[in-house]
Amino acid sequence: MHRLGGSNVIVGASVGAVAWFLAGLAALGVSARSERLAPITDLLLIPTVPVNTWLRHGPWNLILPALAAVLFGTLLACGYAIAARNTRWDVAGRLLRAAVGWLIGVLAGALTAAVWLLAASLADREPTGLQWAFREDLPATLAAGLFGVVWGWLPALVHGWPAARAGRPATVVTVAVSLVVAVLASAGLVNGLSASTRQDRIAAGGTLNGLPNSTPIPTPTPTPPPRIAPHPVMPGADWCADADVSITASGVQGALGNRAMTLVLTNRGAKPCVVDGYPDVAFAGTDSGAVAATITDGSSYVAHDPGAKPITIAPGSTADSVLGWGAGAPGATAVTVLVAPYAGAVRSPLNVTTGITDQNTVDVTAWATPTPNDN
Repeated sequence: MHRLGGSNVIVGASVGAVAWFLAGLAALGVSARSERLAPITDLLLIPTVPVNTWLRHGPWNLILPALAAVLFGTLLACGYAIAARNTRWDVAGRLLRAAVGWLIGVLAGALTAAVWLLAASLADREPTGLQWAFREDLPATLAAGLFGVVWGWLPALVHGWPAARAGRPATVVTVAVSLVVAVLASAGLVNGLSASTRQDRIAAGGTLNGLPNSTPIPTPTPTPPPRIAPHPVMPGADWCADADVSITASGVQGALGNRAMTLVLTNRGAKPCVVDGYPDVAFAGTDSGAVAATITDGSSYVAHDPGAKPITIAPGSTADSVLGWGAGAPGATAVTVLVAPYAGAVRSPLNVTTGITDQNTVDVTAWATPTPNDN
């Protein structure tokens, strides 16, 4: 019987660590050249670390994969040493030893993947660190766990040659050293991922402590409706000036899903004046920004349009116009109605909760003398 002692453990673990590192590096190169081949190559060249790790700033792009490879190799060594303690190991067939070694490779790959994921979540202590670790690193770490399945037989073949059962002190020392190295490699992964994360953030314009810049996103300033209509009309010489009249609004009334509101213009001047045509109307929301409802001149479901014609208003007398629209349209609600006797006069703001939104079409009737039924 050949007796190679503990050298099998070291050689097998070393082969596994080197294979781990080279498989990840080869996967990066092949995937970068052809995305169509990536699904196939990923089955053979397992991406043992997340691809973005190789793209980090140096030297972490090499240190982090190396630490993961060391961790994988030490877990292999620990598993091999424990297996060699079995009293039947010396007489077991080569195939059985290789199969056990392969199983140890599968477990070592899964543990290395789990440690990487935990290290990635601990390295970024931001509120979203765990979320991003699972989103970006989980697929790659699951793939890394498959390395032991696909390539775990390679170090197992090396380790599976006939070997003497190591003595108990040698086994204990091998396991203890392997565990210490594994712990150090895991701590190095946490610190290395944390340092490389800060480095990447600084390179991307973050602050020196590695945290992203907290530049607030500016809130857009709402644009209020203009105080004078952008397309004014030329008033007649006897038209009511905006300084000579006051405009009020009735409460909103409803009927069969439709809404209406009456505008009342009162002549506050000392002599008669004329209104001719339709009032100029605009709307604003709670933030004073314009509510861009569609405004049309004419009849609505709730009011008949008498048509544009000159109306002479004596001092103290009034003229009416009715606004009609449909209820329940989505969007920002107008809480201010801006009204002028004609387009070109200064609009007066009226605080009225109308339910009008930018999805509404508002029909406006022409100024008319109030009928006896008007309130």
